[in-house]
Amino acid sequence: GTMLQPPIGELGSANWDQVGDPIPKTLILCDLSDDCLSLLTTKHEGSKEDRNFSECTLLTASAVLPPFPEEFSIIEELDLSGNALDSIPDNINNLTNLRSLFLGGYPTDHPERKNKIQALPNLSSLIHLEHLSVHDTNLSILPELPMLSLRILRVDRCPLDDVCFAKGKMQLPPNLTTLHLEGCSLSGSLERPDLLPDCVKELKYLEDLQLPDGCHIGLFFGMPVNEAVSMAEKGLKR
Repeated sequence: GTMLQPPIGELGSANWDQVGDPIPKTLILCDLSDDCLSLLTTKHEGSKEDRNFSECTLLTASAVLPPFPEEFSIIEELDLSGNALDSIPDNINNLTNLRSLFLGGYPTDHPERKNKIQALPNLSSLIHLEHLSVHDTNLSILPELPMLSLRILRVDRCPLDDVCFAKGKMQLPPNLTTLHLEGCSLSGSLERPDLLPDCVKELKYLEDLQLPDGCHIGLFFGMPVNEAVSMAEKGLKR
């Protein structure tokens, strides 16, 4: 892969022109100031699935991102974690080949690098998006999501509450297999999964549901969500 050294552009802001040609399918934008290398992840060639991937790691010391160029529509994996970003360019919805979008996470010894994103643009046009991680941000409302493709959604430790998930107000992609809600101000726990928002209880294919209290239920854990809810409701009737 190609590594671009900071500062990039004026005042260290990202300059997409330096990504180079051809445009990589995996683009990782990391803040590695202070020699913090923990955010740098790489995709090495090896398996057949990975052989067609090129990679570019763009380093920046700024929280300002310019709009994505049209050429970036080829990108399949985009990692913007740990850049203290306040927002994402609205035209991210033009990156229609995206399969994975990582916006959450930061070095444990540099909490100031947490992305401070409070809202996201409409993502419903990202019809190939399978994995969206927005954990540990300031996200207080979920955007419109791709309803058919999304399988993994991580919003743990975001300030999302029951109002955000109110009936008729929020619809989650029905094919989700992983949903992490730890630390959200939502009703529902291992003892009372029946108090979860209706849009969560309606999901039929959850293998891993991390509850607001941090506990896990789901097919992978031998406790399907509908069974856990049913058992809790029966227990209340006794």
